[in-house]
Amino acid sequence: MATHHLFYPSTVYETPLEQSFRELPSNKLRICRNVEAGIHEADPNGPPKPTIEVMAYCVEQDQLRRELEGRRP
Repeated sequence: MATHHLFYPSTVYETPLEQSFRELPSNKLRICRNVEAGIHEADPNGPPKPTIEVMAYCVEQDQLRRELEGRRP
């Protein structure tokens, strides 16, 4: 099994905000390594990078969700 980031490659996500966005639980899947390798082979450039505004909104919403669940941000 491997962790597949829905937003890749990692080198595209350079700032702390971009890295936080990429690491959100909703942006990762546990899949078979062979399947992950096939995804990256078929589309080595990954999906289009979201705007900073979209990434910031997603990270903020995740922080709010965790706070409301009684977890630390």
